[in-house]
Amino acid sequence: MKKTHLLALIAILSFMFSFNANAQSWTVSGEFSFWHEKGNDNNSFGIGPNLRYNFNKHWALGSSIGYYNESNPSSNILTFCPYARFTYFRKDILFLYLDGGIGLAFLDEKGFKAGINPGVGIKMGGNFALSAKLGFIGYKENYFGDGYGLSFKSSDLTMCLSYTFN
Repeated sequence: MKKTHLLALIAILSFMFSFNANAQSWTVSGEFSFWHEKGNDNNSFGIGPNLRYNFNKHWALGSSIGYYNESNPSSNILTFCPYARFTYFRKDILFLYLDGGIGLAFLDEKGFKAGINPGVGIKMGGNFALSAKLGFIGYKENYFGDGYGLSFKSSDLTMCLSYTFN
């Protein structure tokens, strides 16, 4: 069984590297949030750096590590989310992508999620880009929700600024 997994991983990586070796680069991005709710005197804070390796103009592998804190009730959550990105459309400064991966939550709340986040991005000047993930399609178990399905609520919108090193 382990040989099958190793062969599948080698085949996937070979496929990803075979497109265009000249487009390899690293991208850094992240998220930051702070929210205060007056009614129940709750403060929430989150930070999540993200690092991604772009194999070519279509495929990338990345991971984010996040820390989230709420004051009322008190909770600390650490997340780890590896993903694969497939960019399927590029036109001038616009690009569309799918991030497929898993997410794990630790510390005060433990959970799991697996699914796809569709996204849209705009290349800005230089190596900067602004992107937004527009929802979630997949399964969540105690990681900011329970169940499976398709969700395109405004609370599922995430935006980030990224920088690519060539």
